[in-house]
Amino acid sequence: MQNNRHFMGSIKVIAGLFLSTVVAGCTIGKENVLFVTTTSLGVDFDSTPPMASVAYNRVEGYIGPRYENGAVPPVLARIQSDGSVFSAKVRQIYATGAAATIVANPLTLDGPKELKGNKKVMFFGTTTTTGLKVGFSGNLPDSFVLGYKRKELSFIPLGHDQSGKDAYPSVLATIDTTAHAGPDRTAGLQSGQFFATGEAADAYAKDPEIRAMFKNAATDAFQVYNESVTEQQKEVTRILRCYSGVKVTDLPEVWKDADEQGLLKEKDNLAKILEWYKAATAPGVEVSARDDNLRKAHKRYAGDIADLEGSNPQRITNMSKHREKVCAIASR
Repeated sequence: MQNNRHFMGSIKVIAGLFLSTVVAGCTIGKENVLFVTTTSLGVDFDSTPPMASVAYNRVEGYIGPRYENGAVPPVLARIQSDGSVFSAKVRQIYATGAAATIVANPLTLDGPKELKGNKKVMFFGTTTTTGLKVGFSGNLPDSFVLGYKRKELSFIPLGHDQSGKDAYPSVLATIDTTAHAGPDRTAGLQSGQFFATGEAADAYAKDPEIRAMFKNAATDAFQVYNESVTEQQKEVTRILRCYSGVKVTDLPEVWKDADEQGLLKEKDNLAKILEWYKAATAPGVEVSARDDNLRKAHKRYAGDIADLEGSNPQRITNMSKHREKVCAIASR
């Protein structure tokens, strides 16, 4: 319910009285396409509708026709952020029609260029806040934004191409902003922003920098993941190399450090490993039982250490600390 109120409130804030005039008497979703996004990164408070959020909040919505063959008018919205709340780097893109498909595939044909035929009113708007913004109703503040906030909305009636097929006009809006704040950094704002419709939107959609905002982020994500996995594999090899030289009496210290670094997969794994160790080193234990219990302990530890998490970069740091500990113990 909170997201629904936020979604509808975002539409009202962007379009205002414009939509109340234009949409009246129209059938949204059959002959028109309504596409809206709203994003806040930081501290966001708004009394209309009542909502408050800290950190990241994102709402996206689309209302439009679905044709008998399953086709729908194309839209595209994407946001990439470094995740910082108060010192954020954000890249965002919003597109409809041919511009949306061109961004994803540059071989897509452009939309209509000639301005002819019956005319209908359409709306396309964006609003952006980066930094601090306080809104007042009378003498009292009714909205507060600290960080990054962006709203985008388009209300576009469908047209027809020369063959009589429905045509969905192009719009394109992008923003690439870097905000700096902090005692050890120079305060300032660097921002690049595009806002285009029709043929201009199609042309900008082909620009390598614009397409990079959509494409490179996915490529970078895979690259970061693969690099993380590769580095973790190297750390596993280094850890186990040192681990092979650890004395039996020093093994519990290694396992406890692995648990402290969060490298063991389950909470009770350390207890299980120590239980096997206790059975292996009990007075009078047979050699076969000793070896069997130590084998279980080694297998559980090595299996957990070798569990790679490419989406968790912190694991590399923890593995590095653990490797230093294991190698130090082995060199005693």
